Amino acid sequence: MSSKPLFRSLALVAACLVSWNAQAQSYPNRPIRFIVPYTPGGLPDVVARILAQRLGENINQSVTVDNKPGAMGSVAAASLLTSPADGYTFLLTDTAMLTVGPLLPRSLSFDPKKDLVPVSLVGNSPLYLAINQQTPATSFDEFAAYAKAKPGGVSYGSSGQGTIHHLAGEAMGISLKLPMTHIPYKGSAPSVTALVAGQVDMVFTAHSNVAGFAKSGQVKLLAVSTGKRSATTPGIPALGETIASYDYSVTIAVLGRSGIPDEVIARISSELGNVIRRPDVQKQLQGLGMTPSGAGSVELANVLKDESGRMSELFKTAKIKID
Repeated sequence: MSSKPLFRSLALVAACLVSWNAQAQSYPNRPIRFIVPYTPGGLPDVVARILAQRLGENINQSVTVDNKPGAMGSVAAASLLTSPADGYTFLLTDTAMLTVGPLLPRSLSFDPKKDLVPVSLVGNSPLYLAINQQTPATSFDEFAAYAKAKPGGVSYGSSGQGTIHHLAGEAMGISLKLPMTHIPYKGSAPSVTALVAGQVDMVFTAHSNVAGFAKSGQVKLLAVSTGKRSATTPGIPALGETIASYDYSVTIAVLGRSGIPDEVIARISSELGNVIRRPDVQKQLQGLGMTPSGAGSVELANVLKDESGRMSELFKTAKIKID
């Protein structure tokens, strides 16, 4: 057998390695895209735009935000997975898309564990229980009593079935035996609009979505969806003070598609960490009610594993059913 084919193969492999090393050293050398699986105006979208601007400044490349809502993140995931695995397209989402989606009766068009790789943990944020100004309650206890006494129960809006906003409401209603009707919307912003218009009685949503309406007196903020009070609003009680082990915060993360070289994941993870730890970005994220992190891929993988276990347990113990 001639050794020439072997030498040619080795030479080809060596050439590819040299080519990749050259590309890795120059990465990134063109625009990067963040895909957000929600409509503009929600927390992931706002965070994506903050990070896009600052990351672009750091790497001297433009970073764009592309909103791809629908089908529990499957639309966004399809857009990511049909893009080259070259480190120029990433998914910025809340982790419930990855930890709740697999528990739903309808199958996802992607497998979070196989198709996606963790990149960076941006941070987490409590949800705020907001009610319409016309609702006759000024505290959570009063609202719970009102919900129990109201014929047909109260209605609550969310950013969609299976989202953390939906699950926070379901868990609260089941724990306190509150008659509640879930009305899903295509994103957080539409659900808040419905609340302000009086089309639903309450919503769980990010502080940034309702802070302005609360200030103008159009909605009332009664509680946060965590075990402890938020440093942003220490005067608002945590539902964990009423419901044991209640904790449904929104975790925001950046992921890439499988196949992206480890060197690229490490580079973009490091760059995002540097951005998130900037004092001005910390201030912006804290202003959204978030606790910034900036941790890397290993830490994010652990968070996803823990959250998947908790969400799975919730579905079993609370017997949550999603059509």
